[in-house]
Amino acid sequence: MVIVVVSGYAAGFAQDIEAGQHGLAADEQRRSVGPTRDRPPTTLLLTALGPCTSMTLTMYARRKPWPLERVSGDSSPARSTLRIARSARPRKGCLIGLSGRSA
Repeated sequence: MVIVVVSGYAAGFAQDIEAGQHGLAADEQRRSVGPTRDRPPTTLLLTALGPCTSMTLTMYARRKPWPLERVSGDSSPARSTLRIARSARPRKGCLIGLSGRSA
């Protein structure tokens, strides 16, 4: 199990994040001041949700077993889209139905 440690100073919103051996940084967007030091928290959240959704669809297809070549997608705070590449026709359109319900 990975322990995530987040730390920041009270003077601003910049945060240093350690997740196991990986390091990240987050900073809230400041429209009036200019660019931030790093990614805003919403971007980090979408970065986590995208792979999780893609892996879930892949796992679901393997269990059925449905032919699946690739799952890809893009996300913004307003909307997420997944594209599913099949190597053959899906059974009863199940994967296509799932793609519209993504995060």
